[in-house]
Amino acid sequence: MRSDRWHRCPHCRTINSGRVGPDASCVKCRQSTLCPCPACGTPLTDHSAICSDCKQPLSWRGNYPRSSALDFLDRQTSHQAPRDEAAYELTIEFLQPELARRLIGRHNATITSAQNQSSATQSAIVLRSLHSLTPEVASELRFAIGSIHLPDLARLSPDAARRFATHKAALHLDGLTDLDPSVAAALAKHPGRLSFGNIDSITKEVAVALSEHTGDLALHGLKCIDEDAAQALSRHQGRLELDRLDEAITPLCLQARLYSRSNELHKFTAGLTNLTPEFGRLLTAACRNVPLILDGITHLDADLAKELVTGTPCLLSLNGLRELTDKAAAALGKFPGQLLLNGIERISDTQMHFLTQGSAPPQRLSLRRLSRLPTRWFPRQGGEQWNLHLYGLSVDSLESARKLAGFPGKLHVDRGNWMTVEVLEVFQDGSTRLVVHDIPSVPTEVRKKIEESPDGRVCFPPPKSELERILTKIRKRSGSPAAGQETIELQETTRLTQSAASVLATWPGELIFHQDIHLTSGIASRLAASKGTLHFKKQSELRTDALQHLIRHSGKILMYGSYEIRRQHVEILSHKTLGAFSLDPVCAMLLPKDQQSQLSTNPRVHFRFKSGFDGG
Repeated sequence: MRSDRWHRCPHCRTINSGRVGPDASCVKCRQSTLCPCPACGTPLTDHSAICSDCKQPLSWRGNYPRSSALDFLDRQTSHQAPRDEAAYELTIEFLQPELARRLIGRHNATITSAQNQSSATQSAIVLRSLHSLTPEVASELRFAIGSIHLPDLARLSPDAARRFATHKAALHLDGLTDLDPSVAAALAKHPGRLSFGNIDSITKEVAVALSEHTGDLALHGLKCIDEDAAQALSRHQGRLELDRLDEAITPLCLQARLYSRSNELHKFTAGLTNLTPEFGRLLTAACRNVPLILDGITHLDADLAKELVTGTPCLLSLNGLRELTDKAAAALGKFPGQLLLNGIERISDTQMHFLTQGSAPPQRLSLRRLSRLPTRWFPRQGGEQWNLHLYGLSVDSLESARKLAGFPGKLHVDRGNWMTVEVLEVFQDGSTRLVVHDIPSVPTEVRKKIEESPDGRVCFPPPKSELERILTKIRKRSGSPAAGQETIELQETTRLTQSAASVLATWPGELIFHQDIHLTSGIASRLAASKGTLHFKKQSELRTDALQHLIRHSGKILMYGSYEIRRQHVEILSHKTLGAFSLDPVCAMLLPKDQQSQLSTNPRVHFRFKSGFDGG
């Protein structure tokens, strides 16, 4: 037992003078100034010490043990701030497996008893001053609900790292200053978020190991990376957070990977003002079937244009361009997707030919600021059917109308105030399909003839479906801070495309499907990425392949309707480890008793019977 000239009370933090003995008490709160070693119970003062009995190093800098039963976790002392009900923060230099087991048990009990169970994955346990971790302690910590923070952990063995493979939530190892490849390979099997805030460089071997990780990977301390390591890290499939890397010295392969992911830097591509042809090629190759917005580019040379059209983006936006060169126009005319050039106000006959007369011109070409077409430009007869968007166009003569009427595809314009009955007749006799978007701008007499025409050669756009309106809203609002508290209801929608499901999954709030949704495996896999609540009100079928994806949803799913729950479904639901899944109680009532009991063992699966039995 230690004896000192002064000692601090472990309860109220008052400094007491004199030597401490078995009967010493605080002059302020009158409680004992001794605390027992949590490993063996030997009395100790609050100073850093070596236990005289079990020889373990101890330090209690803020939370003080009062018994081996861990009641110090629940006691609020005068110097402590109120503890969040879903988090523990302790300062401890040594942790035994038995103490870790009781610590995690107490922490998990707090979470599972909390009213807001959806916050379980955001809960945290923070263990400060813990510099090393044995495999046995790691085996106990892995059962923690929510994230684990070990900010002072300086050493981690591969065996201890492997024990975290079954832990689902975030693992913060921000005290590590370097990673061994074997440790990185073991941690890569952890399915949740990995955070290394104090690692400033990594080798190629470590990068290769981390590239196998599928969750979020945060390397906030990484300041530089070489070409080989960057190439390996660029293959990581989860979200990468590399916010301290110097962009000027970051290899292009890694930059292209970051700028191609929607949850990383993809939204900032419009801020890029200067691209080399090499970076353009890497960027377009990485943006597979996703829009590439490069509106910050104000000048496009032929070499860069050739590289931009060789990739696979579904849309290429260059709205910052005010003019084109002939060679750049010739290259862009080979882009197979949607090409947006809405900043260009004037264009030559040659450039217009290059953009539209190729063997496979852009599927959609948008020149919204173009008010007049070149006088000697003639649309190519026949060939590919595609869309030309000239929203600012005005047709001022029958001759111009006749030229446009020969266009082999859809011609979109905004206002139709220039239309006369004679111009309308020219378009109705031509090969193009003219779509006028601003219906009120069309003169009344012309508007009636358009609406009465049976061939639809000149028409107005069909009204947007409910799903289209909702997808537009989500694209505009999903990043809003208030979106997580808002509910979107789909009253009429019964079928989704995989691309629509991907957009719906970005909504952070609740999605309510009022009709029977045809849930295929592809649709379910995309909806499972949602972080909000999914509410299906009238499901008629629960497909096994869809359920295998839905159980990975980390939020809440409520599925009601008249569907059959098969034994395969019970097996799948029994292994759900994230979020919550609510089954229709009437459907669950038809299950055999053994399957009902099997479901009720998983607290993440819910079903309630009218008889009073509460499953899950």
